[in-house]
Amino acid sequence: MYCFIKRSICTENDCNKCPDFEEGIGYADINNILDIVDRPGTLLKAALVKKFSSEFKVGCGCAGHVVQMNEWGVDGCIENIDTIVEWLYENGVKRNFKVMKIPFIKKLIKRFVLKSIKE
Repeated sequence: MYCFIKRSICTENDCNKCPDFEEGIGYADINNILDIVDRPGTLLKAALVKKFSSEFKVGCGCAGHVVQMNEWGVDGCIENIDTIVEWLYENGVKRNFKVMKIPFIKKLIKRFVLKSIKE
């Protein structure tokens, strides 16, 4: 299996120990990985981990949002951009990220999301 949380190959038993683990969410059969890696939810999560790795924690609870965004595709994510921005904003506030205090942060989040999912 490929784990999207650890970004590595792991066994299903390892996934069961992960706080983000839900049946069918968070990992994929390696034979289907190329179909999943280039999806908007996966791209956004990878961009967030890369940009905020020092503040990023396992157990963010975003696995369901990643799956939803992947099902929507890029066009659906653009249609639902305000929902995605709220997910990220609420999670950032809940985790007390300092960046959430920046004026106009939701506009910056929106720009980051759009750039990430279109790459």
